[in-house]
Amino acid sequence: MSDNTNCKPVCRTFMGGMVSKAGESWHFLVSGAISGRIPEIKMRCIVNFWQRAFLFVFLIIASVTSCYVYAQGMGDGMGMMGRGGVMDAMSQNQAFFDGKTLPIDLATPRPPESVASIAAGSKIFKERCAVCHGEKGDGKGEKAKDLVVKPWDFTFGWFKWRSTGSGEAPTDEDIFKTVSRGLHGTAMLPRSDLTTGQKWQVVYYLKTLSDFFEDEEKPKVVAVPSPTKSVEEYVAMGSKAYKKAKCYECHGHEGYGDGEKMDKLKDDWRRPILPTNFREQILKRGLNIEEIYLSIATGLNGTPMLSYSHILNDDEILAVSYYIRSISKKPSRWGMLGRMMNMTRDERTGMMIIMDGR
Repeated sequence: MSDNTNCKPVCRTFMGGMVSKAGESWHFLVSGAISGRIPEIKMRCIVNFWQRAFLFVFLIIASVTSCYVYAQGMGDGMGMMGRGGVMDAMSQNQAFFDGKTLPIDLATPRPPESVASIAAGSKIFKERCAVCHGEKGDGKGEKAKDLVVKPWDFTFGWFKWRSTGSGEAPTDEDIFKTVSRGLHGTAMLPRSDLTTGQKWQVVYYLKTLSDFFEDEEKPKVVAVPSPTKSVEEYVAMGSKAYKKAKCYECHGHEGYGDGEKMDKLKDDWRRPILPTNFREQILKRGLNIEEIYLSIATGLNGTPMLSYSHILNDDEILAVSYYIRSISKKPSRWGMLGRMMNMTRDERTGMMIIMDGR
């Protein structure tokens, strides 16, 4: 792997220069106010100051984004263009912050699930993932305390994001999808800095952290049905099914996450957990109907969000999926600047971690 740390001083130098320019503007305005010269410089200086301040914020965002994309695309010496390069990383991360569910690479042959692959996965995990998930994979990394959405404890055995039934282990592909796509609103950003082979090695290693995968029988994958109605019909049907399943008890009648049970929920570690605010948060799996369906149909292991397959039929679950997507937060219309300004604190932390080469 190539060393991407040479990006850091460039980034810091550029940002430092912008801080200096903004400081000069501030000093100019304050000095004028103290000496009584504001009436003379009038609004020109005030407007100039705010123009510079806006430019300062914009360029900081641009420089951080550039360094982040560089770290993602060049982390493994994959170059500027093509799959895994800087431009590919930029495209993927733009799509991610647009709330999209990223495509994954299942076409490239995966490495064998061998002792050597697991050892390689362990090394990658400790270098790139342990800062949040901990050296033992127990979710107690050094950054864990700073995060709103806590890192997952892989030693517990439960996995939230699956295509398998409630309480069952995920498929290898499920874990691979999470590593590849990331989770919106969290510090778990898409790991474009890893090759396809490295991601599979991490998957193999994660499976060794609990005895959840000792059963050699493969779990049954939940099939997502094909739609038979128009989007409008499904949204209307989903609004009724949302009430039938009493989703409002946690997520609220309008989907703002303010249901009567919102402050009474705890995860399997007895930590308080809030229901998703559909209106103001991009869904963690993105806005893809199939992924929303799987969250409702299979439930989220380790959380109060159980499977609703025993309450709603397949078509009703599909309808609720369309309804939730219709009320969910959409990407900013302000382009990259809007995306960066709307990042959650956890996402910013995740970006800085990847920029730092971890």
